[in-house]
Amino acid sequence: RAPVREALRQLEFEGLVTGRPRRGYVVRELSPAELMEIYDLRVLVEPVLARAAAARISDDELQRLHAIVGRMRRAAREDRRMDVVLGDREFHAEIGRISHRSLTAQIFEHFSEHVRRFTELMMTSYTNLEFMVDEHDVLIEALASGDPERAAREMQAHLEDARQRLTVI
Repeated sequence: RAPVREALRQLEFEGLVTGRPRRGYVVRELSPAELMEIYDLRVLVEPVLARAAAARISDDELQRLHAIVGRMRRAAREDRRMDVVLGDREFHAEIGRISHRSLTAQIFEHFSEHVRRFTELMMTSYTNLEFMVDEHDVLIEALASGDPERAAREMQAHLEDARQRLTVI
């Protein structure tokens, strides 16, 4: 019981659940303002990670990103939305690992669960899930170019597009 209680307290601290006296815990919903705030944070953090990753990315790391996008594409073709969402999360986390900016990547990971929740919502704005996956190919090209500023710009554009999609849902 103690480990479960401690885990629930940690989830509550992270804003993922809300404790209700004598009734347990429930998954916490995000307000539209909180959703936009998370995107503000992503736009600050993820271009930094992309910039650092582009400056040092190896061929093996590029292959890992291509493999993730390949799995996302197969899932999109088979309309396995949750697998696309999980692939998207894995893709962005991998860029964090490649960047070797562990503190910055840790900040991204901290709100990553919130990101997953609204990525599911945002996906409803795509008429074809493969279009979402294609956006990740552009990011890989930017990272592979070795141009940190291009990678940062493409990541910011990717996130701004996602933010725009959320505002119309």
